[in-house]
This record gives sequence, structure tokens and C-alpha cells, in this order.
Amino acid sequence: MDKLKLVKLKALEKDLTLTELASRVGISRENMYHHIKNNNREILLKIEKILELKENPLTK
Repeated sequence: MDKLKLVKLKALEKDLTLTELASRVGISRENMYHHIKNNNREILLKIEKILELKENPLTK
């Protein structure tokens, strides 16, 4: 599963919209998509922490 799909799925499980998730990260939704697709480790780590992802699936 690609990272963007995983983020979408886990955000839904936490009852968060992607806009709300991006807001918690401190960036716009569009900017968040860009950072996920370009594997920005700093942003991916923040997303993992907010979504409480175990085993760091985004930054492996």
C-alpha cells in the first residue's frame, strides 16, 4: 500500500479529515500531499505521531 493511501485510511480510522490532519501537522492539505509523495521524513514522522502509527510504516 502506498503512503498516501495508508495516511488516508489511518486518518479515517481516527475520525480525522485530511484537512484536520494537515492542520495538526501545521501545513495545508495540498502541501501535506506534496510532502508525503516526496517522502519528507520530518512531515512523515509528525503524521505517524499524530495517527499513533506503530512500527513507523511511513518512514521505514
